[in-house]
Amino acid sequence: MAATSGKHSAQGQELLREPALPVLAQAREAVQAGEAVLTVAAAALAVVAQVAAMVAVQVAAVAVRAVVVAQATVVVVRAAVVVVRAAVVAVRAAVVAVRAAAVAVQAAAVAVQAVVVAVQVVVVVVQVVVVVVVQVVVVQAAALRAISFPMSAPRCPALAQHWVR
Repeated sequence: MAATSGKHSAQGQELLREPALPVLAQAREAVQAGEAVLTVAAAALAVVAQVAAMVAVQVAAVAVRAVVVAQATVVVVRAAVVVVRAAVVAVRAAVVAVRAAAVAVQAAAVAVQAVVVAVQVVVVVVQVVVVVVVQVVVVQAAALRAISFPMSAPRCPALAQHWVR
């Protein structure tokens, strides 16, 4: 049986060699075609990688622009905060100015009252001066009458100040 199996095996190898050559050639061509496909695929992957790199660069550029826009937005927001703070300071300054104007009006009212009081004092002083002058004139007239007409003067000194004819 061993001899039979060896014979069959030699015959099988002969049978396999003849049709195997074209199959091997086809397999070799297929491998070469596969290598070509792999080469083309590798080249395509390289192109895709380059495109992906360019897209990544563009995305990075857009990201940089977005950062610049964000920074500009921050600057604008900070400027708006400064403007709001300046407006608050301006409102406070206006409030202080209004209060200062109110104080100035009150000071003017006090000054007017002081002038009114001063005028009233002057009027009182003038009235006192007039009374004193009238008293002096009355006394002088009474004295002059007493000198000129000694017998017509009243005898009571208290009435003498009112006696004028």
